[in-house]
Amino acid sequence: YTIKFEDEMIVFFFLLLPYHGMFSGVSGDQSTGLETWIPVTTFDQQISFDLETTKLQIKTSASIGSNLYLWVKFYTETGDEVGTLAICFCASEIQYRLNGCYDEPYGRFLRATPPAEEDKVWTMWKEESFFSVSCNGVLLLRVDVYNRCNGVKKANWKNEIKKIAFYKLKPAAEEYRAKPVCGAGEYLSGEDCAECPENTYNDQEEEVTECAKCPEGLESAEGATSVAACYDLGDNLNLVKNSPEVDASWKDSDTAT
Repeated sequence: YTIKFEDEMIVFFFLLLPYHGMFSGVSGDQSTGLETWIPVTTFDQQISFDLETTKLQIKTSASIGSNLYLWVKFYTETGDEVGTLAICFCASEIQYRLNGCYDEPYGRFLRATPPAEEDKVWTMWKEESFFSVSCNGVLLLRVDVYNRCNGVKKANWKNEIKKIAFYKLKPAAEEYRAKPVCGAGEYLSGEDCAECPENTYNDQEEEVTECAKCPEGLESAEGATSVAACYDLGDNLNLVKNSPEVDASWKDSDTAT
């Protein structure tokens, strides 16, 4: 099995090893609850990770020209191979290879230019027939693996991805995690969740890229989860002033008027 990225050819002799000889063990926890960054210290071992329901995020700091690789293999629950993604920080470009999805064995260019920052967070996920990759919030790859892949690889990609493994060839992966799911009071900022800014809110449980503004004349604190959290500052102070829980001396102060 040969992959060529620009002038560098990588040759694999999978037939010389039993299939489970290279990626044999199973380590790690389920993807649920793995929303903190975990150092990539284990290679060639399967890690439980449900890519059907959870997005995978991986940190790299490799630069173009380093010839390092972000190499991830995907497996079913029983350990059968689904597919492989390889991203090469090649001499002049970042290229990728999604095995079995194109006729030629060469690295391909991404559909968009990755962000210039060396510190990158790659997010990858499988949703129905599409396999997608983004980097620092920029969508770089979206492939219909059911229709763009060939032969047995096409059939493999139709299986559910329940495990992953990092390959040890010049590895660029430094840390990984299950992408946090942004909920009410949050929005998607780049590859992470952030609280809604002041004077905005989000009452949706699914991810949004920006929070809704409070109605004109109303304000809210950070992280507001509904329009009901937007208030008129003057009315709010009057309500507070008249609350029986407020100390009488504060009610009589200038700040409460």
